[in-house]
Amino acid sequence: MIACLGVVIGFGKSSGLAGAYGIAVTGTMIITATLFFILISRRWRWSLWKAVPLVALFLIFDVSYFLANLLKIVDGGWFTLLTAILLTILMTTWRKGRAEITQRVGTRLR
Repeated sequence: MIACLGVVIGFGKSSGLAGAYGIAVTGTMIITATLFFILISRRWRWSLWKAVPLVALFLIFDVSYFLANLLKIVDGGWFTLLTAILLTILMTTWRKGRAEITQRVGTRLR
């Protein structure tokens, strides 16, 4: 909650916060559509001729909204992109570190 209040106070204007929010929401929409495609094609075993047109319909709108929101990078969208990049680096580093530790501990046990 303190971090959220800090972000709101740090932006100062609602237009900057709106830019960050727009990029975050539309990026989430694209990720959700992509994960939905993976679900219906791999888990539910839909054929591609059924899955692709359905997800493409969602992605046409999602990507167009995202591209429109890219104009707001200077106003505050940079914050969302920077946060996403930092969290991605953190999570991939954590994952690689865990895999390396598991491998080293696994070889010692043999």
